Amino acid sequence: MKASDPGKVFMANVDVQERDEILSKIEFKKHTERTIINKADYLKELQQVKACGCGLDMGEELTGVRCIGAPIFNQASKVAAAIWITGPAERLSDEAIQDYSKTVLASANEISEKMGFIQEQ
Repeated sequence: MKASDPGKVFMANVDVQERDEILSKIEFKKHTERTIINKADYLKELQQVKACGCGLDMGEELTGVRCIGAPIFNQASKVAAAIWITGPAERLSDEAIQDYSKTVLASANEISEKMGFIQEQ
């Protein structure tokens, strides 16, 4: 869960107490050269996910595979699901990630609105 993009999206959007309880049970294992292997770096990553609204997996779980994900919120403003795309790094280049991130986030926002989520202005 910790290396996956949907996992990061969920963890960045749950309350701190729930996040910390989950993190207390996680063993940080290295899957690739890019895997986050300690809690401090993982928390920094979650801050970035929260700030930009979407998360990235840049080969942390599987070498050469990238993901872009965004949270879907319900009418209670709680994260209920995530939407993401996955592909080989050759197709999800740094430039492509810029474009696809906007699309993934827009799609997640549209689904959230249909679930009754009202985004604060």
